[in-house]
Amino acid sequence: MITLGFGFFLVTFSWFLWKRHLHLPSDLVSQNFHIAGQSHFNFMWVRLTNLLNTFLPVHLLAYPFDLSGTLIGSTVNVAGAVGFLAYGLCLLHCSDIRLSEIWTQVAVTVGVPCLLLVSVFSNSAVPALHGLQVLVPLLIFGISLRLEKYRPLFRTMILGSQVMVNVILFGLYLVSIGIIHNPR
Repeated sequence: MITLGFGFFLVTFSWFLWKRHLHLPSDLVSQNFHIAGQSHFNFMWVRLTNLLNTFLPVHLLAYPFDLSGTLIGSTVNVAGAVGFLAYGLCLLHCSDIRLSEIWTQVAVTVGVPCLLLVSVFSNSAVPALHGLQVLVPLLIFGISLRLEKYRPLFRTMILGSQVMVNVILFGLYLVSIGIIHNPR
């Protein structure tokens, strides 16, 4: 925790020195953290909304189904970027009680900064584009390591199915925007 705090201080301090050196007017913290006239309820509500929109597969809630909207929504959502099947396995393994020491370390080193990043914004934001990009490969790497305890056939089926879903959806998207012509 001390290392995490020191790293935050070092990066933040460097930014403030750079800002002062260039005489940049900056209200980055205040413009994101509090909006004038915002009620206390909405101050908390927008953070909950941003948290859910960032970590849950809300891009799948579109009705009626819109392929373009679903694909674009999946790119700004951790669950969509990792992939629904892989993300489901990741959540399953996060609940594994035998790994509590490892998950405590992961929660402190990865989870706390992610939650802090999401909780900064007082407006509807897309935190996945403001620093959570590193979380996606970490989750993919972590679930790949955890899949090693399963049989090769299961691993191949899960990851192959995820890749196949991604390729099909992306192909349909390219057809829908006219890059690939539908032979009908």
